[in-house]
Amino acid sequence: MLSDGGSELLKASLGQIIYFEDREVQRLTTTVEDNDSNSEYVAELDARLSRNLTTRASWQWDPDLEASTKTSVGFYYHRDPRRIINLAYRSRIDNLEQTDLSVAWPISKNWSFIGRSNYSLREDKSLDSFAGFEYDSCCWAVRIVSRHYVKDIEEDMNHALMVQFEFKGLTSIGDPIKDLLADGILGYTLEENF
Repeated sequence: MLSDGGSELLKASLGQIIYFEDREVQRLTTTVEDNDSNSEYVAELDARLSRNLTTRASWQWDPDLEASTKTSVGFYYHRDPRRIINLAYRSRIDNLEQTDLSVAWPISKNWSFIGRSNYSLREDKSLDSFAGFEYDSCCWAVRIVSRHYVKDIEEDMNHALMVQFEFKGLTSIGDPIKDLLADGILGYTLEENF
């Protein structure tokens, strides 16, 4: 569905793969023949709720298990590259249930707050969280971020204080915080924000 201006307001899809032949699936070191004739059902819905607010949901259903195997839903507010709020929920049968909140928001002309919290509901444990501040001007930028994360769910938390100075058009010095922000905050761009 399109708006009067031509932007997409609603997109929905529902599907299932039908296999005409049995498949040979490689699992670790052995080959297993998979003779299911159909895949799981998959449904997706994307909607633009307003000019700056979108939502996306997906759902996967296994008819053999008669259960939902994957679910995700998210709300995304993107007013501009400096004003971003993302909230998402993801689950996978038997091994994953997470929330994810990320924010980039200006607090003055040149200063912005940046943060993310990725939390496992199943383990009742933070997986990756960071918070900090970014100063960005025409010629230089500085980012200071405190990060708490796990590499493996069974491990203890790792803590890091990261600082990055960037001289635009030349180089940056310190931890690669821009990459962390681009990976952790959907919509955060590596291009200049001003």
